Amino acid sequence: MISPKQLEANRRNALKSTGPRTTQGKAAVRLNALKHGLHAQELVLSPEEQTEFDRVFAAFLDDLRPDGPAGTLLVRQIAEASWRITLLRAYETQLFNKSLRSLPPSLKKKYRGFTPQQRIAATFAADSQGPGRFDRLSLQEAHLERDFYRALHAFQRLQTSPPDQPPPS
Repeated sequence: MISPKQLEANRRNALKSTGPRTTQGKAAVRLNALKHGLHAQELVLSPEEQTEFDRVFAAFLDDLRPDGPAGTLLVRQIAEASWRITLLRAYETQLFNKSLRSLPPSLKKKYRGFTPQQRIAATFAADSQGPGRFDRLSLQEAHLERDFYRALHAFQRLQTSPPDQPPPS
């Protein structure tokens, strides 16, 4: 816990800060608060990712064929949820790999004869006794899947409602 004296010093120092002034400085801090982007209002994509997302979105548009802007918006929400689920699964793989690399030498030696699946299971078991990173990923995945199916069901209701009536809630 921080002392009241240190807290006051931190507040005084914060008042002196003017933030980044240059374009480069602003670009460097632009995403400081972003932890993983799985629930960001806007997808944060590199140009390469944007191209891939556009392909995924176009595939959903082609498959679902929305009628009008409301349907297109729902299809975009479906594509975004699908995209985020894909990212989350890639994060999970990276987290397993990082956990395996950071094992103590004694455990690495113990896992040497394990299959990849057995190493992943052992890493997961070790995490379950500790910080629970995989639990948080699982919660994120469940949330994103609910987003996906909520948008899909809303889209389906919109498509089946008569044109002169709003879709049922």
